[in-house]
Amino acid sequence: PMLRRTFLSLGAGTGALSLLPTGWACPAKHDLMVRSRAQDKAEMTGEQLKAIARGLEWLARGQGRSGAVGTTSQVAFTAVAGLAWLAGGNTPTRGKYATNVKNALRFMLRCTGKYGYIIEVAGRGMGGSGMHGHGYGLLFLAETLGMCGDIQEDSLNDEAIKEAVAKAIKL
Repeated sequence: PMLRRTFLSLGAGTGALSLLPTGWACPAKHDLMVRSRAQDKAEMTGEQLKAIARGLEWLARGQGRSGAVGTTSQVAFTAVAGLAWLAGGNTPTRGKYATNVKNALRFMLRCTGKYGYIIEVAGRGMGGSGMHGHGYGLLFLAETLGMCGDIQEDSLNDEAIKEAVAKAIKL
């Protein structure tokens, strides 16, 4: 089984890489020089793009039939994986990981309770992630809503997502 810390580190790292300004890299300890604007506009290296691609693929392999990612704290794990796929340019309707995003979104909506609490069906005592997962779940739902525009498929539509987000915020 995957350790929670390992999953969150890899998932968040993958998503974070996609969000960084192009050309960004961790400076070596001895290289603290100020970068020019031209350097900031440089493209990402092939090595960075390959690392992101490997991370997104690794996350996709960890998604189960229910749409959940991981075996414990599934709301948190699924939300972080979903955020990474979104950061990689995928939505529920486009991109290599569209199906993964769609399945993660369905899972998250199923985990949203009557009053907006986003929690695993088994509950906190069964390895759930509690308010921690709720926060990540809310962020994933809000990002999906903001990126996707008009989704009209089964139970996946803007109104269902808006309602889940509004209830989760209110909670």
